[in-house]
Amino acid sequence: MLTEFLGQHAGYVLPQLALLLIGFFVEKYYVSRVTVLTNSTAVVVHVISQPNAGPILGLYADFGLALGVWGFAHYVLEERNGDIFRTLSFFLYSSTNVAILILTSSLLYAVVGGALVQLGMVLLVGGGTLSYFGPYSFDVQYFIKNESIPLYDPTSQRNIRVGLTDYFDT
Repeated sequence: MLTEFLGQHAGYVLPQLALLLIGFFVEKYYVSRVTVLTNSTAVVVHVISQPNAGPILGLYADFGLALGVWGFAHYVLEERNGDIFRTLSFFLYSSTNVAILILTSSLLYAVVGGALVQLGMVLLVGGGTLSYFGPYSFDVQYFIKNESIPLYDPTSQRNIRVGLTDYFDT
């Protein structure tokens, strides 16, 4: 049977890995608010399943869960989160960070290793800027911020230029 093949240790990390799998599917260009909640929940499950997790890992799990609930509440209410939320999410609670934490049980490896991977992705995908956070690729986000469209204004009876940022969330 598959359960016998996986062994006891794999059975312990299966719930956390299932939550991470959801995060990997949601997370392509950025760490979404839903991913922060699922990843921090995976950290909480990991901490609960580890008898000697330690207080620092517990604080990391608690902070992540609070951050995840905060982000998810903003998602449900269709409100924006600030840059501090996105930066913390991207560099501390991405699926990469949480996977490293679950596999190694080392918070140091998870934070440093995951942050380095995330930084590499920003530089690779984002074209060398740390300001890339959002649902669009860097090129699309740049286009949205810098282009406009003509729109007829009935008051002045002429076409005016309206920025794409009025229509797209960046």
